[in-house]
Amino acid sequence: MSDVFGGLLDAIDVDLLTSGYRRKYIGQLEVYKEYFSRSIEQYKKRQELTFMEKISPGSKKEREDTDKRILSQLVDYIDLLADIYEKCSYFLPDEEVAKGIRDEYDLLMSQLNDMKGSTDDEEMTGWLLDGEAANQDLLKRCFAAERSVIDSLTNLHHFLVGIKALKADEFKDWQRAKLIQDRCAEKILEQKFEGVDCIDCLNRALNSIGEDTWQKMDKVSQKLIVSAEILLERIPANSDFDYAAVCLTATKALEIEMGKRYFVDYIRYSHDNNIRNLTSGLIKDGECTRSEAEFSFEFLEGITGYTVDSQGNMKVIPKYSGDNMVFLDYAYKNLTDTTSKQDSEEMVRNQVFAASVIKNNFRDAAALGGRLSYNDARECMDYLIDEQRAFGIILEQFKK
Repeated sequence: MSDVFGGLLDAIDVDLLTSGYRRKYIGQLEVYKEYFSRSIEQYKKRQELTFMEKISPGSKKEREDTDKRILSQLVDYIDLLADIYEKCSYFLPDEEVAKGIRDEYDLLMSQLNDMKGSTDDEEMTGWLLDGEAANQDLLKRCFAAERSVIDSLTNLHHFLVGIKALKADEFKDWQRAKLIQDRCAEKILEQKFEGVDCIDCLNRALNSIGEDTWQKMDKVSQKLIVSAEILLERIPANSDFDYAAVCLTATKALEIEMGKRYFVDYIRYSHDNNIRNLTSGLIKDGECTRSEAEFSFEFLEGITGYTVDSQGNMKVIPKYSGDNMVFLDYAYKNLTDTTSKQDSEEMVRNQVFAASVIKNNFRDAAALGGRLSYNDARECMDYLIDEQRAFGIILEQFKK
C-alpha cells in the first residue's frame, strides 16, 4: 500500500463505480502505469550522474524542466484519484462522504507545492514509487471488478449469436423475430444485475418514464427496461459485441405493456360486452384463440384495424373497419387517459405508429439482421426511453 497516496487510495471503492466509469479510469490508469515506470527509470539514471554532470548548465536546465513536468503530472494524478473517489462517493450516504478526504487531498497538494522551489531526486523517486504502487493496486482492483462483468457479457454474446443463427423454415419472419426476442428476454431475466450499474440505470429509467408511470408497469417489463440500460452501460462502445440484446430486451418490455392493454384487457372487455366474431382472428365464437404469451406487435393490426405502410402512412384496413370502431370505443372507455374521443383516437393512432417503428427499426433489425452496433442500440434506447421517450409517453396515455 502506498504511504504517500494511502489516504486517497483507502477511500476509493471501485465496486462503487459504474462499468462505464470503471472502463474510463482503467484507460487513464494504464497511461499512468507507463508514465510512472518511465519516470522512475529516468530518476534512477539521474542519481548515477557524477557531480560535474549534475551541475553542468545544460544538465541543470534539463533537470529543472523535468522536475516541473513530473510535479505537474503528480498533481494531475492526485486530481485523478480525487475524481475517482468523487464518482465512488456519489453512491455513498452523505455522512460517509466527508471522511477527511479533502484534508488528505489538500495535504498532498501542499507538499508538492513546497517541492516546487527545490526538488530532491530521492524524494521525487519516493513519490513516483508510491504512485506506481497505488496505480498498480487500483488497476488490479478495477480489472477484478470488471472480470465478472466481462464473463457475463461473453456468455450472453455467445447465446445471442447462437439463437440468431437458428433457422426455422416453418416460421414467418415476424414469428422468428418474436421467438428470438422472447428467448433473449428470458436469458436477460436470468441475470442478477446488482450494484451501482443497477442503481444508476434504475434512476435513469425512473427519471425518463416518471415514478407514477413506472408504477403502471409490470414487474417483468420494469426489469427488462433497467436491464437494457445496464447492458448499454456495461458494453464498451467500441466492442464487437452484438448490441441486439439491448434492443430485444427493451422492445420486449413495450410488447408486454401493450399486450396487457391491447390484448388481455381488450379480450376481457369483449367478453364482458358480448362482442363476438371479431375478424382479427383473436376471438372466434366468443373464445380467444391466442394466449397472452403469443401477443406480438403484429397483432395490433388485427386488433385495432390500423396498418402502417412502408412510407409511414397509416390507414384503416377496410375488412377491419368494424373492428376499428369497436376498439376505439374500448380505448375511449378503458384504455386511454382522456375525456375526449378525438384525443383517444389520436393516442391510439400514435401508439400503433410508434409500435410499428419499434417493431421494424429495432426489434426486427436486432433479431433478423446482422450485428447491431452501439450506435444502433443507442438510437433504440433514445427513441424508447432516453430522449424521445416513446415508452414513457405511451404509458402516460394509459388509464392504468
